[in-house]
Amino acid sequence: MDLLVVPPLTDFTTEIVPPAGLELLDLNEQLVTRLADPIRLRTAADRLAHGPLIALFGRAAAAILERAGFDDAHLRAVGTALGLAFDAADPHALDGLAPLTRERLTAQLARTGILRGC
Repeated sequence: MDLLVVPPLTDFTTEIVPPAGLELLDLNEQLVTRLADPIRLRTAADRLAHGPLIALFGRAAAAILERAGFDDAHLRAVGTALGLAFDAADPHALDGLAPLTRERLTAQLARTGILRGC
């Protein structure tokens, strides 16, 4: 059996169609599915010691993922899940994905204008 292997942390917004005669082994889809599981995400958000803001975003992402609607909110929730999956004690980013910290989240919200007027 010949396999087309999609490695973890590749662009999960694209669909991979294997050529004829190859079977698809999408490790990226398996990783994203596991990390974006709402139950795991809610547990991780409550367990992390980054304070109530990070926990709130984790629980909000879990609620969006439970909805199972594939829209912009779903994509942002998956991004939050991936950000929460990294151990903040490990300062190394994996493939450009850094841990979701209060400082990073605040900077992202400020750039989008969400924090204006707060």
